[in-house]
Amino acid sequence: MDLIKIIRYCIILLMISANSFAQINDWQYYYEKANLQLKGEMYQFALENLIKALDRNPSLYDAANKISYIYTKWNRNREALDYLSISLKINDKQANAHNIAGELNDFFGNYEEALLHYKKAVEIDPSFIPAHINLVRYYFKRNERAEANSHFEICYNLGKSEGEKYFNLALAEENKRNYKEAIAFYKQALDKNPAYMNAYFNIVEIYRRMNQNDEAIKYLEKIKEIQPDIEKVYLYLGHLYYAKRFTKKRKYILDLAIKNLKKAIELDPSDYETCYFISEIYRFMKDDIHAAEFLNKASEMQKKSAK
Repeated sequence: MDLIKIIRYCIILLMISANSFAQINDWQYYYEKANLQLKGEMYQFALENLIKALDRNPSLYDAANKISYIYTKWNRNREALDYLSISLKINDKQANAHNIAGELNDFFGNYEEALLHYKKAVEIDPSFIPAHINLVRYYFKRNERAEANSHFEICYNLGKSEGEKYFNLALAEENKRNYKEAIAFYKQALDKNPAYMNAYFNIVEIYRRMNQNDEAIKYLEKIKEIQPDIEKVYLYLGHLYYAKRFTKKRKYILDLAIKNLKKAIELDPSDYETCYFISEIYRFMKDDIHAAEFLNKASEMQKKSAK
């Protein structure tokens, strides 16, 4: 944050202090002061004032939400979850707070607790897209395909109109080779519709064109979370991880390449070209036994496909 903004917020805070001096113990004073500090990204000061506001007004669930937000910014997820729990005890009808509580429980491996929060969020607000997409991820992880697909369709239909608007803006920028602007619009399309698969793939293609393979990988991994049966995703990941083979974590990266390519073959057992590629990777790793194994598999698959 620049110096001028900091000075401006300090002046406003001084004015509030002067006007509210007689009400120094009023929760509203601390709450309003904290909101200004949040806007100015003065998180430590905002935290102190939000805690004071909540102490003086124990029904102020929004203060607890904002305290949780600050702790999340600091990667202090345990404290963040604690304050969300306080907020939800005060007001259980908050879809967004339930969804965030679900994500934090996911982080800690409390998967059943996470599910309860996601389901509560869509119960409160059936049109709440972020909870639907989290339910897609949850159910796919547990191989409950029918439930996952149901929430995927709901999510897609809810976000279709707004998502398409930003997708079309992105396409226009991409056609003009304004890739930075195109990516920004594609990301907005995904904010509105996180089930918009074409937006994910277009982002991946642009990052590949720009040789930003790490970003391309990140979005391909996101696709796997919500649509885990798309062969193309695993092929892309296999090639992109292999392209990173000269990093310090070579063995780890090559194992990821092989893992994704094997999944691609699982989805298309006739894909002998990918089998040849796996053989090449094992040969590069000086693993002659597995290289020969996949070379033979590839040869057999090719013979079958030729019949």
